Amino acid sequence: MKKTSKSEYFEIIAKNSLLTVQPRLVAIYQEVTEPKLNIEQVGTGFLVRHNDRSVLVTAKHVLYGHNGDEDPWSKAIVIDGGLQMLAHAGSGQLAKADNDDIAVLYIDGFGPENCFPLSTLDREVDKPKLITVHGYLARDFKREAKSGLLRPAPRVYTNLANASAPGYVSVRYPKSRNLDTKTRRKVMTPRPSGMSGGPMLNAIKLASREVAIVGLLTEYREGLVSRSRKSGQYDKWNFCLK
Repeated sequence: MKKTSKSEYFEIIAKNSLLTVQPRLVAIYQEVTEPKLNIEQVGTGFLVRHNDRSVLVTAKHVLYGHNGDEDPWSKAIVIDGGLQMLAHAGSGQLAKADNDDIAVLYIDGFGPENCFPLSTLDREVDKPKLITVHGYLARDFKREAKSGLLRPAPRVYTNLANASAPGYVSVRYPKSRNLDTKTRRKVMTPRPSGMSGGPMLNAIKLASREVAIVGLLTEYREGLVSRSRKSGQYDKWNFCLK
């Protein structure tokens, strides 16, 4: 039996993530007025099923801004092909962590097939050796001029886990020395703007099509790592999901 190469293994992970994770991701947008009225993609979220309802999980700074001075209800997502502000799509129940960059809210318009079960939030104490980050890259977001159709750009990135503080997970994210699994060429990595709020996953399990969310992408350090508190550290996420 032919041994799977590193690039082939990473390509399997990417394909499985697009198949199992992508349908449960949500691109998050906001309206800007300068230099002209437009829509920009500002973050990523993912959907979890809780109490027979859909819950949007994302980074707190995606909704409130890095300085905490933005209106979360003015952010928008696409539901049934139409862009809706959270003020209209949400239930009005929005919760955020005091000391961590996470926010959740019940959201209408998504069925169970669009959501991860709570069991995908990994409770394991040990950190995975290989981590996949999946989200939408703001740099490559497109809006069709004629139809106005929004086209967010999914990105799947896998690398070795990096040393991190207790209770956190992080993944190496160097600017260079990255291998494109399709072309087999070394490439420069784009700044992961727009991917904040996306899930961080156990890549080894993902290679077998098993989804285990180990964290939430919240922070980027130039040329070093993306990091997040490990999902199991959120007291089963119940501080928000009541």
